[in-house]
Amino acid sequence: MVFKHFWTEIIGQLTGEIKKLASETVLYGLSTILPRALNFLLVPLHTRVFAQSDYGNLSELYGYVAFFNIIFLFGMETAFFRFANKPGHEVKHIFRITQSVVMGISVLLSIAFLFLVETVAKQQSISNSNTIIWIVLTMLVDAVVSLPFANLRQQKQAMLYATL
Repeated sequence: MVFKHFWTEIIGQLTGEIKKLASETVLYGLSTILPRALNFLLVPLHTRVFAQSDYGNLSELYGYVAFFNIIFLFGMETAFFRFANKPGHEVKHIFRITQSVVMGISVLLSIAFLFLVETVAKQQSISNSNTIIWIVLTMLVDAVVSLPFANLRQQKQAMLYATL
Protein backbone atom coordinates (compact mmCIF):
# COMPACT_ATOMS: atom_id res chain seq x y z
CA MET A 1 0.00 0.00 0.00
CA VAL A 2 2.81 2.44 0.87
CA PHE A 3 4.61 1.48 -2.34
CA LYS A 4 1.49 2.18 -4.43
CA HIS A 5 0.96 5.55 -2.70
CA PHE A 6 4.61 6.48 -3.36
CA TRP A 7 4.34 5.80 -7.09
CA THR A 8 0.98 7.56 -7.34
CA GLU A 9 2.53 10.65 -5.76
CA ILE A 10 5.59 10.52 -8.05
CA ILE A 11 3.45 10.10 -11.17
CA GLY A 12 1.17 12.95 -10.01
CA GLN A 13 4.17 15.27 -9.59
CA LEU A 14 5.58 14.25 -12.97
CA THR A 15 2.25 14.81 -14.67
CA GLY A 16 2.00 18.29 -13.13
CA GLU A 17 5.54 19.17 -14.25
CA ILE A 18 4.88 17.86 -17.77
CA LYS A 19 1.65 19.88 -18.01
CA LYS A 20 3.49 23.02 -16.85
CA LEU A 21 6.31 22.41 -19.34
CA ALA A 22 3.82 21.83 -22.16
CA SER A 23 1.85 24.99 -21.40
CA GLU A 24 5.03 27.11 -21.17
CA THR A 25 6.33 25.59 -24.40
CA VAL A 26 3.06 26.45 -26.17
CA LEU A 27 3.11 30.03 -24.87
CA TYR A 28 6.77 30.65 -25.77
CA GLY A 29 6.31 28.91 -29.12
CA LEU A 30 3.21 30.89 -30.05
CA SER A 31 4.82 34.18 -29.06
CA THR A 32 7.65 33.35 -31.47
CA ILE A 33 5.61 31.81 -34.29
CA LEU A 34 2.75 34.33 -34.51
CA PRO A 35 4.90 37.39 -35.36
CA ARG A 36 6.77 35.36 -37.99
CA ALA A 37 3.51 34.08 -39.43
CA LEU A 38 2.21 37.65 -39.59
CA ASN A 39 5.37 38.71 -41.40
CA PHE A 40 4.90 35.83 -43.85
CA LEU A 41 1.28 36.80 -44.45
CA LEU A 42 2.33 40.39 -45.18
CA VAL A 43 4.69 39.35 -48.00
CA PRO A 44 1.99 39.69 -50.72
CA LEU A 45 1.16 43.20 -49.48
CA HIS A 46 4.84 44.18 -49.37
CA THR A 47 5.49 42.88 -52.88
CA ARG A 48 2.55 44.92 -54.19
CA VAL A 49 3.47 48.12 -52.34
CA PHE A 50 7.25 48.13 -52.83
CA ALA A 51 9.09 48.11 -56.13
CA GLN A 52 11.07 44.91 -56.70
CA SER A 53 14.41 46.64 -56.15
CA ASP A 54 13.19 48.39 -52.98
CA TYR A 55 11.87 45.12 -51.56
CA GLY A 56 15.20 43.48 -52.34
CA ASN A 57 17.10 46.29 -50.61
CA LEU A 58 14.87 46.03 -47.53
CA SER A 59 15.31 42.26 -47.44
CA GLU A 60 19.07 42.72 -47.53
CA LEU A 61 18.83 45.26 -44.70
CA TYR A 62 16.83 42.76 -42.62
CA GLY A 63 19.66 40.29 -43.12
CA TYR A 64 22.08 42.86 -41.70
CA VAL A 65 19.69 43.50 -38.82
CA ALA A 66 19.80 39.82 -37.86
CA PHE A 67 23.60 40.01 -37.79
CA PHE A 68 23.79 43.28 -35.85
CA ASN A 69 21.22 42.11 -33.29
CA ILE A 70 23.80 39.53 -32.23
CA ILE A 71 26.35 42.30 -31.72
CA PHE A 72 23.86 44.56 -29.93
CA LEU A 73 23.05 41.81 -27.40
CA PHE A 74 26.66 40.65 -27.11
CA GLY A 75 25.53 37.29 -25.70
CA MET A 76 24.25 38.90 -22.53
CA GLU A 77 20.89 37.15 -22.66
CA THR A 78 22.67 33.78 -22.43
CA ALA A 79 25.01 35.10 -19.73
CA PHE A 80 22.02 36.31 -17.73
CA PHE A 81 20.39 32.86 -17.83
CA ARG A 82 23.65 31.15 -16.97
CA PHE A 83 24.38 33.17 -13.86
CA ALA A 84 20.79 33.86 -12.74
CA ASN A 85 20.14 30.13 -12.43
CA LYS A 86 23.26 29.43 -10.36
CA PRO A 87 22.69 29.02 -6.64
CA GLY A 88 24.00 31.85 -4.50
CA HIS A 89 23.72 34.52 -7.19
CA GLU A 90 21.40 37.48 -6.77
CA VAL A 91 19.20 37.66 -9.88
CA LYS A 92 18.51 41.41 -9.54
CA HIS A 93 22.23 42.20 -9.41
CA ILE A 94 22.97 40.03 -12.45
CA PHE A 95 20.05 41.61 -14.31
CA ARG A 96 21.33 45.14 -13.59
CA ILE A 97 24.84 44.29 -14.78
CA THR A 98 23.73 42.58 -17.99
CA GLN A 99 21.13 45.26 -18.75
CA SER A 100 23.76 47.98 -18.25
CA VAL A 101 26.17 46.26 -20.64
CA VAL A 102 23.47 45.76 -23.27
CA MET A 103 22.26 49.36 -22.96
CA GLY A 104 25.81 50.72 -23.19
CA ILE A 105 26.74 48.66 -26.24
CA SER A 106 23.37 49.27 -27.94
CA VAL A 107 23.41 53.03 -27.41
CA LEU A 108 27.01 53.36 -28.64
CA LEU A 109 26.33 51.24 -31.72
CA SER A 110 23.10 53.11 -32.44
CA ILE A 111 24.89 56.47 -32.25
CA ALA A 112 27.59 55.15 -34.59
CA PHE A 113 24.96 53.90 -37.05
CA LEU A 114 23.06 57.18 -36.90
CA PHE A 115 26.22 59.02 -37.94
CA LEU A 116 26.47 56.64 -40.92
CA VAL A 117 22.83 56.86 -42.03
CA GLU A 118 23.48 58.71 -45.28
CA THR A 119 26.43 56.47 -46.19
CA VAL A 120 24.44 53.30 -45.56
CA ALA A 121 21.42 54.64 -47.45
CA LYS A 122 23.58 55.44 -50.50
CA GLN A 123 25.41 52.12 -50.31
CA GLN A 124 22.11 50.22 -50.12
CA SER A 125 20.45 52.39 -52.80
CA ILE A 126 17.74 53.54 -50.40
CA SER A 127 16.32 56.92 -51.32
CA ASN A 128 14.74 57.63 -47.92
CA SER A 129 17.38 57.58 -45.18
CA ASN A 130 14.60 57.63 -42.55
CA THR A 131 14.25 53.91 -43.21
CA ILE A 132 17.77 53.36 -41.85
CA ILE A 133 17.01 55.54 -38.82
CA TRP A 134 13.89 53.50 -38.02
CA ILE A 135 15.81 50.25 -38.38
CA VAL A 136 18.55 51.47 -36.03
CA LEU A 137 15.98 52.63 -33.46
CA THR A 138 14.15 49.32 -33.74
CA MET A 139 17.39 47.41 -33.14
CA LEU A 140 18.08 49.59 -30.10
CA VAL A 141 14.64 49.00 -28.59
CA ASP A 142 14.81 45.29 -29.40
CA ALA A 143 18.15 44.95 -27.61
CA VAL A 144 17.04 46.97 -24.58
CA VAL A 145 13.84 44.95 -24.05
CA SER A 146 15.47 41.56 -24.63
CA LEU A 147 16.78 41.25 -21.08
CA PRO A 148 13.50 42.17 -19.36
CA PHE A 149 11.91 39.47 -21.54
CA ALA A 150 14.67 37.05 -20.53
CA ASN A 151 13.98 37.96 -16.91
CA LEU A 152 10.31 37.08 -17.40
CA ARG A 153 11.32 33.72 -18.84
CA GLN A 154 13.73 33.13 -15.97
CA GLN A 155 10.93 33.88 -13.49
CA LYS A 156 8.69 31.43 -15.42
CA GLN A 157 6.10 34.08 -16.26
CA ALA A 158 5.20 32.60 -19.63
CA MET A 159 1.76 34.19 -19.89
CA LEU A 160 3.04 37.72 -19.26
CA TYR A 161 5.93 37.08 -21.67
CA ALA A 162 3.60 35.90 -24.42
CA THR A 163 1.15 38.74 -23.82
CA LEU A 164 3.83 41.42 -24.03
